[in-house]
Amino acid sequence: MASKSQWITGENGVDETQETWQNGTELPDETRVRDTGKVVGQNGETE
Repeated sequence: MASKSQWITGENGVDETQETWQNGTELPDETRVRDTGKVVGQNGETE
């Protein structure tokens, strides 16, 4: 089964995940978000 990952080939998102955990904005459900301005979605969504 093929994967539909949004990560660039050869990347797995670990660095981005760690950066967001350390410097992201905490939401009420205790998740964290950070907008890097990189286009990651198929419809132009940013990360």
